[in-house]
Amino acid sequence: MYTRVAVTIPQNLLNRLEKERKEVHLNRSEFFKKAIESFLGIDTLVNEKQIRKYEPIYKALAEEDKKLSKEMMRIAKKTIPND
Repeated sequence: MYTRVAVTIPQNLLNRLEKERKEVHLNRSEFFKKAIESFLGIDTLVNEKQIRKYEPIYKALAEEDKKLSKEMMRIAKKTIPND
């Protein structure tokens, strides 16, 4: 069951809300729901935003790790004697 709630907020807060809401691809109702959940300690919005923000970085790091691993194996094969 859902209940409609009217909320009055300052324009500058609404502007910031709209910017943040669009970044995480949520409609207003869902954004407010997640903001309230976050305030109450059921924090999913922050996690979703962080994942979207940092996912490209983690992917790049994983790719760099693969390259470094291959290079280390190449060097190890040259330096470790065969039995």
